[in-house]
Amino acid sequence: MMEELKAFAETLQNRDAAKTEEATKTSYIIPFFELLGYNTKSPIEFVPEYDAEVGTRKGDKVDYCIIRDGEPIIIVEAKHHKENLDNHFKQLFHYYATTHPKFAVLTNGIEYRFFTDIDNKNVMDTKPFFIFNALKFSEQDVATLKKFRKNSFDVFSLGNVAEEMKYANQIKYAIKGIIEEPNDDFIRYILSDIHKGKKTQQLVDKLRPIVKEAIGKVVDELITARLADIQERMKAEEPVEPETPAEKEIISQVNTTKEELEAFFNVKYILRNIVP
Repeated sequence: MMEELKAFAETLQNRDAAKTEEATKTSYIIPFFELLGYNTKSPIEFVPEYDAEVGTRKGDKVDYCIIRDGEPIIIVEAKHHKENLDNHFKQLFHYYATTHPKFAVLTNGIEYRFFTDIDNKNVMDTKPFFIFNALKFSEQDVATLKKFRKNSFDVFSLGNVAEEMKYANQIKYAIKGIIEEPNDDFIRYILSDIHKGKKTQQLVDKLRPIVKEAIGKVVDELITARLADIQERMKAEEPVEPETPAEKEIISQVNTTKEELEAFFNVKYILRNIVP
């Protein structure tokens, strides 16, 4: 699937030729869901202009709805590739409430935001649990996207995945925020083990830059230790001897230093989950 997505990303290089929302849908959004295995030409599986009316709101329709066993499982609201998706959340939120799917996707053909109802059942969460960018994705992104393919789609397991991803992302952002700017609560938590006196706001403000610097040093030490471990592993690996005289001749003409090899193996290890 990785190669298919790379080929799909290539088609997006000409996206400026898609002048309208309809052109974005036809050229990029529909092919994306076909790549996931859905039959976009089936009126009982991939339904365009799906009815999302409720009460006095007449004529509301979500762009696409993927149906399984007669029930909506994914609704898709599609926008022009230049649209900022932040401006269309409320529209999708309304459609989710009226159509009752398990998942919802908001997309402009480049970015695909996946939503569900983790916080309150049948109420779409305000933040996506997964964002797939068709121009910039990792192997982990592809692994997650594969779970939405027609032949592997399972509502129960995907619900668990969505919940895990949501909390993992929130924890990651919280940790990143603390590293970049430690908040009062975090500083008071640190002080609880090292300061028995009153934790006044004046003391918290005084220690904030010290805590921030200490966190930076810990992160640096962890990175340094990881790189040292990588270097030790690389040194333990036996070099592969060239098998033919021609290979030996080529290698003999290359002057690669020890430092260059270590740098190469470090980068290779760091990018192992991104670059095959």
